[in-house]
Amino acid sequence: MEWFVVFWILVGISAGWCWYRKEKSSSSSKNDMNMEQKSGVLPKGSFGWPLIGETLDFIAAGYTSQPVSFMEKRRSLYC
Repeated sequence: MEWFVVFWILVGISAGWCWYRKEKSSSSSKNDMNMEQKSGVLPKGSFGWPLIGETLDFIAAGYTSQPVSFMEKRRSLYC
């Protein structure tokens, strides 16, 4: 019975290691391709705290007379 548990632990470790190596190799090849395609232009947006800054702006916009202005401002960045 003990060998059965040890066997499945080894199978799990082996499968996890193989998956990790596969993901690592595929992500490095994708990064190489993406580096060739990038032109060095950053997307429009703010450089503040990603979650906290945008969340606080969203909540503050809800208490103003024009809560839709938050969405319109974000939409104007990409249109």
